[in-house]
Amino acid sequence: MEAGALNELIWAKLVETKKVDTSKVRVIWTTPAYVDYNWTVRGDLDKNLVEKLRAALVRLDYKNPNDRKLLDLHRTKRYIPVTSESIFEGIEKAGRSSGLIK
Repeated sequence: MEAGALNELIWAKLVETKKVDTSKVRVIWTTPAYVDYNWTVRGDLDKNLVEKLRAALVRLDYKNPNDRKLLDLHRTKRYIPVTSESIFEGIEKAGRSSGLIK
């Protein structure tokens, strides 16, 4: 038996476009939901600049054709601000248990 891993959205696209034969390949496990594809900045970056960057990303509007070009490149419809660092607890725990975070 062989196994592999990939992003769930990629899997869905491959199934939808019939690029994977689901009679030969099956999903055996899906990770719990976690926050990914986030933007971060250095902790010592000027707070005013951090706020300007946050506001610029959150302000992007998929209905605006110019904004849509950028959002499509990132395969997203919008960005949302982080309101609590607790949303990263699951991914941090996984990183620590795997030794990727010390």
